[in-house]
Amino acid sequence: MEILGTCSELLVAFLKPHGIIAVHNDGIVTVPEHSNHRFVLQVYESGENTVSLEAMCRLPSGQLMIERLAGIGDTQKDAILDVQTNFANSVFHVWLSALLGKPNQFAKEYVWKVNGINRNITVGFPTARGEFEAGANSGWQEAWHSAVRELPLSSETHWASICYCQNAGKLLACDTLIDNNDCESAKEKVLSFAWPARDKFYLIRQFLIIQEKT
Repeated sequence: MEILGTCSELLVAFLKPHGIIAVHNDGIVTVPEHSNHRFVLQVYESGENTVSLEAMCRLPSGQLMIERLAGIGDTQKDAILDVQTNFANSVFHVWLSALLGKPNQFAKEYVWKVNGINRNITVGFPTARGEFEAGANSGWQEAWHSAVRELPLSSETHWASICYCQNAGKLLACDTLIDNNDCESAKEKVLSFAWPARDKFYLIRQFLIIQEKT
């Protein structure tokens, strides 16, 4: 994929209404109140009038959190706007709550037992494309969240995402990622759910962050 550049300045604009001062310098965004975090939004050309975005955060522990998103449009400019909207809907509000201490109406906070230990969980709203309302059927979320709760995770911060898509009733892809890596046990549990068949394409995704219970 060809690198088109960064759009990290978008994060500065998104944070301002929440009273968070952020600094953009050479593609990297820092937040003085959380000085050990580093944020980057990197955009790539992935096809004709399609782009991908890597939403990255370097955590104080040194871990690199990455969430990859897609954008489509009639032009490349439209695709970039689409992927920026996708970032806002899928990732930004989870970052805002879990990493920057600003709970908001677009991310829910829970305490789950993960591998038997209480953890703080911040879950983004599910997002969808095509013929499926992401929030209309909670069964897939129950399967996904149950898979996450069974993972043998360390006490560090972790992150997880699901992206499921099908077309004409046939599975196209099911990605279940934990800390940027494929997680087969979670995938098996998610695929055991009876996903609704639709005549046309649909895609759902959800992003969440797992932290120590405070």
